[in-house]
Amino acid sequence: MRKTTVRKTTKKRRRRAAFLLILLITGIAVLKSGIVTKRIQREETKKAVAAEVEALHEKANRDGIVEETPDPYFIRKQPGYSYPKPKLIQYDSGITHTCRHAMVFLPADYDAAERVEGLSFTESLEPFDTTPEEVVKYLKPYIERHFSVKKGRKSTAVAGNSLGGRNALALAYKYPKQFGSVGSFSPSVSVEAANGTGLKAPLRDLNLPKNKNRPFDVLMVMVGRSDKVCGNVSYELDRYMKAQNISHDFYDTAGGHETTVWQNGLYNFAKKLYRK
Repeated sequence: MRKTTVRKTTKKRRRRAAFLLILLITGIAVLKSGIVTKRIQREETKKAVAAEVEALHEKANRDGIVEETPDPYFIRKQPGYSYPKPKLIQYDSGITHTCRHAMVFLPADYDAAERVEGLSFTESLEPFDTTPEEVVKYLKPYIERHFSVKKGRKSTAVAGNSLGGRNALALAYKYPKQFGSVGSFSPSVSVEAANGTGLKAPLRDLNLPKNKNRPFDVLMVMVGRSDKVCGNVSYELDRYMKAQNISHDFYDTAGGHETTVWQNGLYNFAKKLYRK
């Protein structure tokens, strides 16, 4: 009787082991299939995006700016890529003496073990005029400690829209040794010498001790043609920079004070940053 029980138990164990082996093999097969599918999707995506990129390049003006980008590929998630969720971070601010929050957006297929050139965007709110000091002394060091980013002026850029565009210019001009490129999209009043509107500006002028005429690798200002909020300010800033012989890119595009305009600005700014 005991022998029969042992035999039955042994058979059950063998069947269970065989079943687990089948599950394991099936799981590996599914995993490999998923990896292969993802690779195929990525290759197909690269081809499709390459075609869209080429089509946009053909629309670029002599400065490499694509003024109109209706329904562009760069605002859509592409198949075959992994997109990290935006990370809400907390850091201690010596400006406000509080725990501040910021949102960090990471590039597709971000790998914390590899220092790659990607785009990350941070949002720092009030008080606006202390943003440059806040970013340089507290937020930027936090990001460099906790995320895989390349350090140094050449690898560091700042961009923003509206009040963020004003802060981007202020940040770059107040700390030119730390930022190599700056993009300002539909900026509000930023430079006193350019925007004599009576509103307080974070910068008196755009004079730097060194490289005044070519202060940054990329210096871009853009605006929507129908912008009733900051349109005049942006055009005034462009005229001032031309009068001061400051090398920069300026253009306008269809739209008002709105997201589609700033997406276009970000696209052209990123193109300039990563041009070969």
